Amino acid sequence: MDEVQSVITEKYGPVRCQQIVQKFSEGIHHDNIPDDIEQIIIDLVENNYDIDETLTGIGGYGAYPIEIKSFGPVFWIDAQEFDPIGYFKSSEDAITCAESYFETKD
Repeated sequence: MDEVQSVITEKYGPVRCQQIVQKFSEGIHHDNIPDDIEQIIIDLVENNYDIDETLTGIGGYGAYPIEIKSFGPVFWIDAQEFDPIGYFKSSEDAITCAESYFETKD
């Protein structure tokens, strides 16, 4: 994403950014992502995600929101009191998973 590349370029310069983009395009495994680069991506995601859909989960303490979030082409499920679940290539895939994982009233 241009936004991610812009932040990495600003912090590390265009040559280092190009090296990092090349590694990602070759299918870098998440265990091999340098910690500082991973933190840049995490910060961008946590501060700039979109909520594409909100479902309503039913639990022992009542209803709670189940949000389908996205950042660029990546989607995930975030529900109150649960760890995030994902990653998905489409909002529809995330919704299908959420509906099968959680008891929903939607």
